[in-house]
Amino acid sequence: MASAAFQRFLKDLTKPAELKKLTIDSTANRSSPALLKAVHDFNEDWYNEHKQDCKRSGIKCFLELVKEKISNKNYRGVIDKALLVYRATNEMVLNTLSTRFTEFNNMVKAKFGDKSAQHIFSQSVFGLTDEEKARKTSAHHKVVKSSNENQLQVDEKKVLAVLHAAKTSDVFEDKMIAVALAVGSRMIEILHVSEYHDSKYDPHNITIKGLAKDRRKLETDPQRQVQKPILELDGKDVTNLVNAIRSEFADKHPGTKASH
Repeated sequence: MASAAFQRFLKDLTKPAELKKLTIDSTANRSSPALLKAVHDFNEDWYNEHKQDCKRSGIKCFLELVKEKISNKNYRGVIDKALLVYRATNEMVLNTLSTRFTEFNNMVKAKFGDKSAQHIFSQSVFGLTDEEKARKTSAHHKVVKSSNENQLQVDEKKVLAVLHAAKTSDVFEDKMIAVALAVGSRMIEILHVSEYHDSKYDPHNITIKGLAKDRRKLETDPQRQVQKPILELDGKDVTNLVNAIRSEFADKHPGTKASH
């Protein structure tokens, strides 16, 4: 009975006139309030259990409803009709549409299993067309080209001057800049994630254990480390700066964890 009601809801929601209303509404307001209202009006009991004061976007709430109602029996019809709703509310922005498609496919995968029949079918339906993929790639290339054309050219002498001024500064943020320029570390690595070990044999190289982008690997491989060349400074300079940065940060922000 509940499944039949949901099927009728989707059938009514995906009528051409209703989809047109959703498109007009979502064009005027990205959060798609008309879709949000339709989802909340669908079933009072579900709405009360869901969240009476829900203020999410229409498509987010629609995804929650689909997740609740999709089943082994109805998944094909639900997925086909859900696609119409997604395109009606997101098609103007390809990057957004692509992200929403991924969210939907991930929901199906989480509910029915990776590479399940439902997941495979969802992936076959919820995907950009070849023409859309080409447009998305072209737009990305234009952004990259524009960024490259507008790159700020920094003179090497200026970089070195900034590095030397930063390393002798009394401000720990400046010292962080010195370390970042010298070894290419991220701010979070300097403050917390990484361990820095100067080399006994080569003062112009440093061993760094733990990288911010490798946090998942670090949980199972704590010995992962890299060796980097150092710009201008030596290993002892870098380790001293990192220790000073973490100590000063701890003094200024007591209770905030800044190092291992």
